Amino acid sequence: MLTPAYLLDQLRRWPSASTYWVGYSGGIDSSVLLTLFAEIRHFLPHSIVKAIHVHHGLHDQADQWTAHCSSYSGQLEIPLVIIKVDARHAPGESPEEKARNCRYEAFASIIKPKEALVLAQHQDDQAETFLLQLFRGAGLRGLSAMPLRTSFQDGCLMRPLLGVTREDIMKVGLEKDISWVEDPSNQDARMDRNLVRREILPIIQQRWPTLSAVIARSAQHVAEAEQLLEEAIEEHYEKTLKGSCLDVDRLIRLGPALQRAIVRRWIRCLGYRLPSTKMIERICGEGLSAAEDRNPNIAWAQGQIRRYRGRLYLHPPRPEIPKVTSVPIASTTRLIQLEQNGSLVLHETFGDGIDLMDWHAHKISVRYRQGGEKIKIKGRAGHQDLRKLFQEAGVPPWVRKTMPIIYLDEKLAAVGDLWIDEAFSAAAKNTQGLKPERQDP
Repeated sequence: MLTPAYLLDQLRRWPSASTYWVGYSGGIDSSVLLTLFAEIRHFLPHSIVKAIHVHHGLHDQADQWTAHCSSYSGQLEIPLVIIKVDARHAPGESPEEKARNCRYEAFASIIKPKEALVLAQHQDDQAETFLLQLFRGAGLRGLSAMPLRTSFQDGCLMRPLLGVTREDIMKVGLEKDISWVEDPSNQDARMDRNLVRREILPIIQQRWPTLSAVIARSAQHVAEAEQLLEEAIEEHYEKTLKGSCLDVDRLIRLGPALQRAIVRRWIRCLGYRLPSTKMIERICGEGLSAAEDRNPNIAWAQGQIRRYRGRLYLHPPRPEIPKVTSVPIASTTRLIQLEQNGSLVLHETFGDGIDLMDWHAHKISVRYRQGGEKIKIKGRAGHQDLRKLFQEAGVPPWVRKTMPIIYLDEKLAAVGDLWIDEAFSAAAKNTQGLKPERQDP
């Protein structure tokens, strides 16, 4: 039974938060959750309760919903923060996913260390999520559905109502005469979740009335299995990881299932969204079986995996660098924006970087490699070919193509943040200098 005492008991299972941010859409679920928080806040003397409403801008009634949320949170004397986002989806993009991503980005902009985002997702939501993941062929992580508590930004995310049903929440809403808003898009069966909620689950529940509770239990079992698997691959993962790369030789020695598990973990740990199962198989196939002199490139919408010198690298998709001959730079510039290629930040320092007097005395430009460039490095005899220097330093070929080169007049002065030509070196002259720092896009 859903009561204020039930919510308080759920919260006390976890470390207290300095602030509980209740995700408040204005619908029945979040309205009941916010109301219960208003009733228990005097039992949380060291915590503040606030609400956050995301204005997606997708419906004509969005402004009315925001006004309703502002009014009701005011009645409860709970501060409300409203964040407006543009959740319009691009062609081919899922509108549900776009709205969800915008919503969580808005939440992420608010949550600070020791604070908690509290969402009103419940047992029936859990069942819907499990079935949707099942229909999509998800693995253990996807079938784990939604956790009760997980880390979020520098704080945490809590779902204290996962043990109660939509019916339980509706009963509280009616008993307490709570006013809420209805989103008409929730009736649109073209959206996957609505189809599961309105047509698929009701049919199954006619035969198995406790289906939501059973699925929630299964999701918990899957989550525990997934945790055990993660713990089991920890040792192999640590041995395979080299910096932010994966060691191909170590990975090849493992079985196919373990290879896939390690690649998935690596992608997640680097903050990327997992690609499809088919793409994971390509990574473990093409990425590991390629000959030593080959540099396979496996890309999907969110990432790109390449192999070089026995290691797998992961980075965001890189656009083609504009084929510009030369970009002029003013001597007062301390931030060089590179089209589709990040930037160079110039830090004023002593005894390092490009000599400051040379910087002001010459015409400055940024270019990219054309081939045959040479540089004189302090402490090394003669001029060095950039191609050989890149090879010595183990700079991957795709990074070499995007490496900005600074010229003073028509002479090469610096290669990104890697090398400074001795003729323009503040270290060689023991003078004030500008030290380049490259920032990726």
